Formats: sequence, C-alpha cells, structure tokens
Amino acid sequence: FMKHVLKIVVISLASIMLMAARPLDCDKIYKGLYIWEKGVGVFKPCGSENGYRVSTRPAVRNKLTDFYKRYAITSHDPIYIEFRGHLLDENPGDFTVDNDGLIRISELRTQSVKVPNTCTSRIHPYQCRSGYFPSMQQQATWGVITGKKGWRSHFYDDGKGCPYQASCKQKPYLIPGDKLMIGKTEDGWACVWYPGKRGGLVGWMNMKHISLQSPTIPKPDDWLGTWVSGNGNAEITIRHDRDALIHVDGTAIWDGGNGVVHDGSLSTSGRIRGDRLILDQGVDAEDCKVQMRLLNGYLMVADNRRCGGMNVSFSDIYQKEESR
Repeated sequence: FMKHVLKIVVISLASIMLMAARPLDCDKIYKGLYIWEKGVGVFKPCGSENGYRVSTRPAVRNKLTDFYKRYAITSHDPIYIEFRGHLLDENPGDFTVDNDGLIRISELRTQSVKVPNTCTSRIHPYQCRSGYFPSMQQQATWGVITGKKGWRSHFYDDGKGCPYQASCKQKPYLIPGDKLMIGKTEDGWACVWYPGKRGGLVGWMNMKHISLQSPTIPKPDDWLGTWVSGNGNAEITIRHDRDALIHVDGTAIWDGGNGVVHDGSLSTSGRIRGDRLILDQGVDAEDCKVQMRLLNGYLMVADNRRCGGMNVSFSDIYQKEESR
C-alpha cells in the first residue's frame, strides 16, 4: 500500500513541476539582445520592449556568460543572439532585474558583438544613461543644436517606452548654438552628452534639432596630462613612455557610505592611433580592459568593471585637470 501511495505522490509532484514550467508556445527561432545584468541573463527580442529572464542548461549558460564577459566592454553592453526556444508559463520570482517573464533557450545558434541594423529599429529602454554613454566610442561624434532664437531642445528619459512618449520629456534643455557629444543615433533620436558642473547631462534628444559636426583629430600632446572624471571618483594620468609608447596610470573609488569604500587602479601602456589610445591588456576574461577616445578635448573612457573592487569603474567622460 505504501509503495502505491509513494508512487502516486512522485507522479503528482512531477506533474506539478511540469505544469509550473510548461511551455507557452512551441520551440521557434528568437533573435535579439542578451545582457548579463546583476548576475541574471536577460533577453530582449528585436523590435520589442519586453525583457525575459533566461532559463537554459548549464552548458549553454556558461557559453553565453563566457562570451559576454570576454567581449562586452561594460556590464551594460548587449550582445546579439539567435536561438531556438520558447516562453515558459512560470513566475520568474523576485529578482533585482525587471523582467516580463521567463524564456527557455533550447539551442543556442548565434552570438555576436555586432548587432544587426534590423534589430535596432526601435529603441530599447535603458540604453543611453546609467553608464552606457562612455562605451559608445566607436560611433561617437560631435554636434550642435540648431533652430531659431529662443528654441529649446529638451532631453528625454530612456526608461520603458522612452523617448517616444510625452511623459519622457525632461526639464533640462539646450538652445541653438550649444555643442554636445553624440554617442549613437537610433530611430531618429540621438543619445547625447552635454558638459556640466556635475559630470554633464545625458539623455535622448530629437535628431531634428541637431546638426552633426566632424570632430577634430587631436595632436599626440593633447593626450598628455591628468584627467578627472565627471563624477570626481576617478583620475587618469597619461604621459610619454619609452619607445614612443604612452603610459596610463589611474585610480578610482566607489563610496558606498557609512565608511564603505572600494578602490581600483589602472597601469598600462599603449600607442596613440589618431583619436584613440590602444592599450596593451590581458586576454583573460577577468583582466581589466579599458578603451579610450579623445573627442574634441573630452576623454571617453569605458572599462569592463574588472579594474578594482565591487562597483568600481573608470567608465566616464573626463576633462583635463587644467581645463576644469
């Protein structure tokens, strides 16, 4: 009798588990962006604002996270993936990352750092602010606000549904003649940075109000000196080294309050290539990796958040100490 009861209990438990994670649809091909954020893998399908927590086998998860940690410059950068899978009818639980459900990866087919243009026709939320901007060095350029006297070009938020909705409009604005840095452009909008007293303003701005400008190529000596981050938490010194190399030293801190302070450091050499500084760095996924670009007197620095203690980062827009 007990054997029959035990068998019924086992079958019942198995049925409950299958019901809790049953597929909402059959396996199909998904294409979109994958982000490893706060210890959680999140997938955002192309052309959608939804984000799904990823469920998959350990082997596939390890392959994804290893690729992401190796090639994503910052912890905010998405990679492009294609996979066969399905949505699950299961509550993802209470996680620190917002999500709209759970998606299962059955077979990973493609992963790439290059995102196709067909996957960026609509702006995904949280892709401009919160540390993203310094990583946009590849496509960054310069611009100036255009329009008649008295015109105001407002910043727009980058939260869910933004910058398309009227509620995304922010109080800060620029006027004709103001010069600004443009990180990237998508769907008629530009992710911009404008220098300010507290590290600068960052947000989306309508491209109709911006005229693109060609940035000047810096001279080698323009790189030299001490640079201070906009938030004041990091400092980088660039000087001549032997054999035409440039040496970079840096320190950064993160102050969590109540006496909790984490620090980090950077010390490496490299060569100037126009407006970029190519640094000699390790190839291991856990090595500190930094990219730098000097754009019209402002130093863009992006790291992979492995250059010090927890929450320490060199990623920011820097100004030379003498010009601050």
